[in-house]
Amino acid sequence: MQDATHVCTKLRNRLLQSSAIMMMGENVISIDYLLQLIESQSKFKHNLVKSDICPRDKQNYRSCEKLCAALEYLKEISGSDATVVYINIIRCVIIAFIDTSTTTSDRIYHAWLAVFLCRLWRTWLDLIPKRQLDKRISEMNNISEIAKDKFKQKKTKRNFFITSPSFLCLEINAHNFTYLTLLVVKNQLPIETLNVFLFNSQTCERFFQLTRSITGTFSTCVNFSIQQFLNRQEKISFLNHIKAQTNSSLTTTTFKFSSHHKTQRNSKQSTIQPEKITKQQIEEQVGRAFSDAFNLLVPLGIKQVFTQSIDVTMKQVSEHIYNHLKKSSTKADFLIPTSIDEQNAQSDSDSEGSITEEDEQNDQNEMDIYDDEEDYDGIDEDNDDILTSQTTNNRLPTMKGVRNTINPDLKDSYFLVRIDGKQKYLHKSTAIWYLTDKKYTLSSDRLTRVMAK
Repeated sequence: MQDATHVCTKLRNRLLQSSAIMMMGENVISIDYLLQLIESQSKFKHNLVKSDICPRDKQNYRSCEKLCAALEYLKEISGSDATVVYINIIRCVIIAFIDTSTTTSDRIYHAWLAVFLCRLWRTWLDLIPKRQLDKRISEMNNISEIAKDKFKQKKTKRNFFITSPSFLCLEINAHNFTYLTLLVVKNQLPIETLNVFLFNSQTCERFFQLTRSITGTFSTCVNFSIQQFLNRQEKISFLNHIKAQTNSSLTTTTFKFSSHHKTQRNSKQSTIQPEKITKQQIEEQVGRAFSDAFNLLVPLGIKQVFTQSIDVTMKQVSEHIYNHLKKSSTKADFLIPTSIDEQNAQSDSDSEGSITEEDEQNDQNEMDIYDDEEDYDGIDEDNDDILTSQTTNNRLPTMKGVRNTINPDLKDSYFLVRIDGKQKYLHKSTAIWYLTDKKYTLSSDRLTRVMAK
């Protein structure tokens, strides 16, 4: 299975790239609606900052979660219907393959909902004539004339769609998870196989980060031999064992392993054990996903093109995509040697990996310093509630750092303010986060962060 975290960041990078022009029905998928949301509404509502839509930070997965959590407020922006559907695809990937509290039936549903949204979208692009597509672009009032000319210069309609690697990743993951579920139904695999949120490279990467962190504070060495790595992993094993024993509810020891408050919050997230479902339930979830995907795209103006060409059924759409992929696929001849330049050109074919001069200029003017995973440090840290981490709920819960009542012992850490006519207690760090537009961060390189400027 493809790493779901990387799939989300691929889709996000495609959205944020200025050279990527995507069109869905009568609407354009654009970053401008997100900028309009950030500038027009309070950060207490959408919880977004400009660094969340920075195209330079390609691996900012936390930004994907925050974009999904702000969907309800993005719907209030006029003309953002296609952008909302696109972010819903990212949300489906998170729920199906990353969220630990999703049931097996919901994973099946959201995995195929993302696939059918992309299949219907791609089928619509294949069926609509290029001349009619250019005409729709000319009639749009929310796009400048320069942007319209750029749209019309696109030679193929494939440029209006997500990249082929991203689309194939969605297809592979949905098919693989369905196949695993069927094997569990036939008792050929244990039910623990359905914990697909463990099928990623993030665990390995996190382990290597933890191995490097064991290095002393005053040491700049981040590379070590295999023997040194084995010694460190043995230390990590002992630490994890002590941590598991002390945090267990069955332990009788009074010793408590110290851990960061964010780690304590993450450990409290519920993990639902996968349940065994039947083949009929799988078919029902897949059918419901196709129906809901079509209903989401109908308001965008795709129904007329479908009714003039093919029947809008799961079989017809799937056969169209199958034939299209079969024609465009080629067999690789591994016996023919390729030069280094050709290999580099093939590896750079994924368009979300490139940054145009326009992106560089926007980054320099608006997003000089972009955010990292610690965005929520500017919000109240003693609150155990997690903001926007549960992507199954689009509406934001109560903002961390804004409370109706507080602990009297912490009164010096809060301001008494009025928000929407109601008296609230605002944490000092939250006030700083709200009033700042950028976040300056130190380099992860220990040598660079202490160098004199």
